Amino acid sequence: GLAVLAFWPIENTNSAHDPVIPQLKAAIFSTVSAERYVRDVVPYRWLKVFDVLMRDTRVLLSMPELLALASECGLPSDAARLPLETEVQLLARFLSDLGYIMYHQDSVLSNLVILNPAAFLVAPATKVICDFHRHSKFIPEHETCKRRFPTEWAALTARGVLSRRLLPVLWKDRAAHAAQLELLMVKFGLFLPFLSEETRPEEQQYLVPALLPAALPAPLDAAAARFVGRSFLLLF
Repeated sequence: GLAVLAFWPIENTNSAHDPVIPQLKAAIFSTVSAERYVRDVVPYRWLKVFDVLMRDTRVLLSMPELLALASECGLPSDAARLPLETEVQLLARFLSDLGYIMYHQDSVLSNLVILNPAAFLVAPATKVICDFHRHSKFIPEHETCKRRFPTEWAALTARGVLSRRLLPVLWKDRAAHAAQLELLMVKFGLFLPFLSEETRPEEQQYLVPALLPAALPAPLDAAAARFVGRSFLLLF
């Protein structure tokens, strides 16, 4: 029979000829075209800032750096109506909505303008979310964590529970932006915080859904067998 799917099934081994891909592209185009920000009329000077940002090879800028760049490009457009900082924040949000940069106005993130989100996020994320048996030999920070924090390392690799104590070691090359990285991981659902009023900040733990074991440990599996027929769906 026929069914309405809530997803787009794609055959990755034959993606060039998969009939679903044109349908998916059309749905994306239709959805994006309906968004308000696609049809917004923006000041011409914004395009000049955009051109400069697209040529910039840096991974990120601070907000003061973006303000200076925007000023060189002729912003603010109308200082009497909109001060420079307010207009640049609107510009950053606009470009972020379009997917060209990443910008969030949270207190921890508002000073950070990410020009290359993949470069900023992927490398740190894959030091936490990976196949430890295959990849640890290529990531020296893993051996350091295992030696310095054996209990926390075992919890991460066996149960998908991340302790904040591991992050300064895993992200030692991103120490200047560790707090922002941590918040972004939570924002995107890669880290799920265990919430407790009694937990000290340095003892914060996260559940990492991508690292959850594929099967329950034997004792839990046996206990779960008693509840055959009872099931639930947990969405992150």
